[in-house]
Amino acid sequence: MFDIEVDNIGPGSVIEQSTAEKIVAVRKTENPMEFQFRLMQLSSEVERMLWRIGKQYTVRISGGDIQVLTHEEASRYNAARFENAIEKLKKCNRRLAAVDVRELSKDAREDHGRSIIKTSHILAMVTTARRDLTLGTASASVPKMTFKLG
Repeated sequence: MFDIEVDNIGPGSVIEQSTAEKIVAVRKTENPMEFQFRLMQLSSEVERMLWRIGKQYTVRISGGDIQVLTHEEASRYNAARFENAIEKLKKCNRRLAAVDVRELSKDAREDHGRSIIKTSHILAMVTTARRDLTLGTASASVPKMTFKLG
């Protein structure tokens, strides 16, 4: 899609806005919406190309720049993105539960019921996994085996 080389890109690298404008052939000041759209495409393409050559880095857009995050930055960034995604899932599940099933056809009602069950199970698993799961101490006594020789 874009004519770029990613071999020399590593953690901490930045494709500055001025360079990105040349690559995507749109200036931010001339067409901000088109620039942002193409910047997202470029960012995705950079990350995809890096992963293809075995460089599993996180790429994000910050302002008009594209950043390849260090592992420490990626750890925080991806954890925050994950938490945001869970909040979106909860919101979608609430909206799904708010649907008036009386207004649905029989087939749509069955599909809706399956969707509610599936999303509720997924959210229940996420809630369980997010709890502080600590191992307790072993309290059961194990009988000792003794042998008499002779």
